[in-house]
Amino acid sequence: MGTDIIKAKSYEPFPEEGFTPDYTTPPNELFDAVVNLNVLNVLPPQVRDQVAKELLDRVRMGGDALVGARSYSDVMNAKNPKMVGDGGIVTSKGTYQYGFGGKNEGLIDYLNRMAEDMGEGKRFTMEKAPLAATGAKIKRVPKKKKSGK
Repeated sequence: MGTDIIKAKSYEPFPEEGFTPDYTTPPNELFDAVVNLNVLNVLPPQVRDQVAKELLDRVRMGGDALVGARSYSDVMNAKNPKMVGDGGIVTSKGTYQYGFGGKNEGLIDYLNRMAEDMGEGKRFTMEKAPLAATGAKIKRVPKKKKSGK
């Protein structure tokens, strides 16, 4: 696994036969760096929101996160997509996909909204990153101290 090479921890189950991943129990610690690639686009809305908030919450102050996901145009290129009410699709293979951007909310806008929902909107800076079809580079920043005179 790549995490062994860079001596990092992984909260990304690698399914094997008979393995049932647990996507609802995040590690209870903070990290200097968090990477989440092509996960948010396969999760239904409530689970997607939970995972997005958890990944933001696990970034240590001054730490970074990289998030990549499929784009709306990429998802809409699936063979015979069936639209679902949340802006996602069900593919011809029966898998769920949500594409960010296009007619749907962009990834950075979405992640900013999740940070706002957590009451942490001012604690993150976000910019585009060349990851997956759409990506975000995130930095968790300390609150600015009020200057007293």
